[in-house]
Amino acid sequence: KSEQIVVWALICQSITGMVLLIATLSGLLGVLSTVALIFIFLCCQGFIFPNTSALSLAPFSNNAGSASALMGGIQMSIGALASAIVSWLNDQSAVPMTAVMAICAVGGFSALMVGSRVVRYRASLQEAEEECSEMMKTL
Repeated sequence: KSEQIVVWALICQSITGMVLLIATLSGLLGVLSTVALIFIFLCCQGFIFPNTSALSLAPFSNNAGSASALMGGIQMSIGALASAIVSWLNDQSAVPMTAVMAICAVGGFSALMVGSRVVRYRASLQEAEEECSEMMKTL
């Protein structure tokens, strides 16, 4: 299921991002280990992007083109903002890059968890309203 793939990929990416940040701050990483962790981080993107795209476009079957264009624009804007932040924080080390990577991964995971709770809550409210209206009809 796409939802499960996204959750596990975001968990893996968040853990990798935090390990990368903490190890970079501690000075424990060399070039090869940094590249290896970035590779793992980016591999998670290969699972996250297509599945989240499919899930987010599913409700927009009639306007899929417009929704896809909006989603692409938002993705590029967030990427440009993250790149600008890394550039602005440049201190000739990998810390700004790894910090932004970790913040984005943990932020994405947090947004998924909060968003899924909101969706489940709204669905349960809608079910309760439908049950209530059915009960009112029988009275």
